[in-house]
Amino acid sequence: MMPIPYSATLSQQWSNTMGRIAALDYGRARIGLAISDETKFLARPLTCLPHTKQIYPLLLQELSKHGSVDALIIGLPLQLNGKEGEMAQEVRRFAEALKKHLPFPLIFWDERLSSLQADRTLKEAELSRKKRAALSDTMSAAVILQSYLDSPR
Repeated sequence: MMPIPYSATLSQQWSNTMGRIAALDYGRARIGLAISDETKFLARPLTCLPHTKQIYPLLLQELSKHGSVDALIIGLPLQLNGKEGEMAQEVRRFAEALKKHLPFPLIFWDERLSSLQADRTLKEAELSRKKRAALSDTMSAAVILQSYLDSPR
C-alpha cells in the first residue's frame, strides 16, 4: 500500500529519527492506538480510547507515556475502488482538528481491509468473540502501522 498524499515528504524526513511511530484506527465510538518499537520495525497494539469530546488530550497523554513519537499514521478508510467515501472525509476532518494539538506530522495511510486482517489474526489466536471485540480496534491500528513500517519510503 502507498501513503495517501498529505505529508509524504514528511514521512521520509522523519524516518531517520529515534522516536517511535504511532498509528490510530479512527472510529465513531472508539479509537484504536498502536505504536512501533524504537527501531521502527515492529508495531504493537497499544490501547483503545473512547471517542469523546476529550479525545485530543487523551490521545496526547497516552502517546506521551511511550517516549518520543516522530509521526502519527492515521488509517484512511478508502472504498475498495480507491475513492474516498463519507467515513474517509470524517477521518480527514478529525485529523485536521487533531494536528493542531500535535508537535509531529500526521500521515494518512490506506487502511482498506485492515479490520478484516485484524479480525482474522484475532480468530487465529482462538480468542472468544467478546475478547476479539475488545481488541479489534487496537489490532486494526497495529495492522495499519505494520503496513506503513513494512512499506518502502
